[in-house]
Amino acid sequence: MRFEAPMVDQIRVRVARDEKRRLAEFARQRGMTLSDLLRIAAANAAQQAAA
Repeated sequence: MRFEAPMVDQIRVRVARDEKRRLAEFARQRGMTLSDLLRIAAANAAQQAAA
């Protein structure tokens, strides 16, 4: 997923090393970055909570 404007803001999340490895592998298997995976999951969760 590419954006026209550079993404310079960050949100820091603390996770265990093994959890990060699992998430990164899950993202890689789907051809996306870990950032993309987390951004999409957070957006979906926010959308469901707003409904």
